[in-house]
Amino acid sequence: MTIERALHLLTEVGNTNTQLILIVGSRGAGKSAFLRECSLKLGIQHRNVSYELSRQLGFASCSERSFLVGDMLRDLAEKNGRNIPLLLDNLELLFEPSLKISPLDLLKRLSHSRPILAVWPGLLQGENLTYADMTHPEYRNYSLDGITILKIKNS
Repeated sequence: MTIERALHLLTEVGNTNTQLILIVGSRGAGKSAFLRECSLKLGIQHRNVSYELSRQLGFASCSERSFLVGDMLRDLAEKNGRNIPLLLDNLELLFEPSLKISPLDLLKRLSHSRPILAVWPGLLQGENLTYADMTHPEYRNYSLDGITILKIKNS
């Protein structure tokens, strides 16, 4: 996948209901480096979701955290400016079981108002996105409905 193709997809998804593009690939494939390169080309800062949320959620009680995550992500998006793509990396904190949220559904909802290019921290297995091993408390399995996938292969 080329950077130019990714940037083209960001404009194409503007015509869809869910403007979500996920960068997927095996560990070490260069997904984060690819996102950083897109960030440089677009002149838009990419966001480290786990870092940003951990800074803010640390001050909230456990019961408040699940309610605050969506607001915090919307605030991150607004910092970029209206209709400017949101570039997200390090989504792992969203899978924390105590948050009691669906990370992919949250990203889909956020992508109704702007394009999102995000690094998926799990795997693409057939027609499903997975996160963590099936026996792990953070395990998730999602269909690809409404999502554009960018596959990054190991070089």
